[in-house]
Amino acid sequence: MLISSNRNETRVAILESRRVVQLYFDRKNKKSIVGNIYVGKVKNVLPSLDAAFVDIGEDKNAFLYVNEVGFDDSELEEGKDVPKKIQYVLKANQMILAQVTKDPMKTKGARLTTFISIPGRYLVLAPFNDGVGVSKKLNEEERERLRQIAEEIKPKDFGLIVRTAAQGINKDMLKKDLKILIRKLNQISRNSAKRKKPALVSQEQTMVKKLLRDIFDED
Repeated sequence: MLISSNRNETRVAILESRRVVQLYFDRKNKKSIVGNIYVGKVKNVLPSLDAAFVDIGEDKNAFLYVNEVGFDDSELEEGKDVPKKIQYVLKANQMILAQVTKDPMKTKGARLTTFISIPGRYLVLAPFNDGVGVSKKLNEEERERLRQIAEEIKPKDFGLIVRTAAQGINKDMLKKDLKILIRKLNQISRNSAKRKKPALVSQEQTMVKKLLRDIFDED
């Protein structure tokens, strides 16, 4: 991993056998907000687009499609089938917790999801999911081993994704990583509960730290 930085930009090159395989840029005047978690305020609900505009405190309102909105059907009357339409799950001035999945571009605001995910070194915690996923870059035997561990340590009503970096990692290390993620989630929940207006409640790591976490390993 080669890192070059000046006042305007940081550049990171990932090398394998002396060949550049990935290249990343982080410009000081154009910071990415992908991965950031915000408390947002729904500004407009657009039934014709099945989407909503959400104020997250940035320059432009963010965009949230209905498929990216968690839908609690437990509140519906028994036997009543309500289609998942934006006007049924969101309303103007509603406060929501959402994560940025795509940076703003030109006149368009950021893209959001309410299905929050919190990445760690070996695991990704998905509070609004209930499944277990394992990186497909690992061989079948290792995937099965890690899947069994993930099933054992997964908190009830939470989802877990096991990352490629977990290859060869034992159960205790995975439990330690999970404990850190749960602590972070609790902190986000506390921070967001206090907010009465749009605000950033969790910021993604800088590009260099993110790359160290995601792809740098002992090899």
